[in-house]
Amino acid sequence: MSELNAANLSTPEVREDASWMPGAKLEACPGCKRVFLVPAEKSQQLCPLCYQANLAPQPSYIRRESPEIVVQTQLNSAALQQNLESFIEPVPYRLADLTVENLVNRAQLVWWPLWLVDADLQGNWTGTMGFDYQVRTAKENFGNGGWQSRSTLRTQTRYEQRKGTLNRHYDNIKVPALRSHQKRLEQIGNYESKPSLAYRDGILGQNSVQIPEIEPQELLEVAKTHLHSAAEQEIMQANAAQHRQNVKFTGDYLNPNWTQLLMPIISSWYKDDEGVTHPITINGQSGKIYGKPLSSTKQASRLTLGLLAIPALLFLALLVVSLVAPNSLPVDSVCSGVILFFLALIALIPLFRAHQWNMRENKIEDFR
Repeated sequence: MSELNAANLSTPEVREDASWMPGAKLEACPGCKRVFLVPAEKSQQLCPLCYQANLAPQPSYIRRESPEIVVQTQLNSAALQQNLESFIEPVPYRLADLTVENLVNRAQLVWWPLWLVDADLQGNWTGTMGFDYQVRTAKENFGNGGWQSRSTLRTQTRYEQRKGTLNRHYDNIKVPALRSHQKRLEQIGNYESKPSLAYRDGILGQNSVQIPEIEPQELLEVAKTHLHSAAEQEIMQANAAQHRQNVKFTGDYLNPNWTQLLMPIISSWYKDDEGVTHPITINGQSGKIYGKPLSSTKQASRLTLGLLAIPALLFLALLVVSLVAPNSLPVDSVCSGVILFFLALIALIPLFRAHQWNMRENKIEDFR
């Protein structure tokens, strides 16, 4: 493949304000370091993704050009509520603040970016193409009084060296705009490009937009790789091949154009026993939820203390009876001790279960 440079894949003009989102402010989170384009009425509020700090003005520049495509949100209120109910239903000794109603009331939509690059490829290619074909073979078996033949089909691949020219235009090749792009998809799941809409004024509503962390100048090699993959697929189709090896393109990448695709996230939050805020993040298309639904150790402790009162009262009753009328005890002291011990162990189950649940949930990585 030919080399790319910053001049070949230049970026559109950038400026301090976004003409496609009038009145919006560019602000950053001191906690997670993400940068957002925020509607004026949401300026300097809590970060819409981590909820750990208030947004602060960010001296920076933003692209003059508006996004090209917006992936539609497919979650309605009923579906969101149902998904959240399924998410928190398994939590033992649920926190008072961790309710579907609270999560729905606090939910807000956030858009996050993916780069789209268009380019023309002109040049020559060489490669090894593989073509599947079937071979009929016969297997001889002796039995039932004589030799019998049974035919079978198996698939083999024939490889041939091919070469040719390529003069094609490729649209909307996807390139990550965030350093955590792949990790984020692992956490909340993939998005389908459809249904999606062309950007128009007002389509984003009064919602924040996360700004790309990586500019096109840093993504030249990544763009080259993705364009090469698209070219390989077309070369295979043109050759009617099922396999390919060592496909190389030598030529130019012309007329590059970078735009953005925006995808929806729904975020919400709750507070734990100590008042610490925990974010919940939802794929705005598929509804997949990511977060830590923690258990209330205070609630579990109260239940444990209540259950411990039972063996404690029994112990006091046995103690009083043993002092007043020692010969009237229904069981001996050893048996009494064993029963009280097991009752005490049972009483510890709620606290143990809550701690075990939270230990597991706290191993979950923060949303990226």
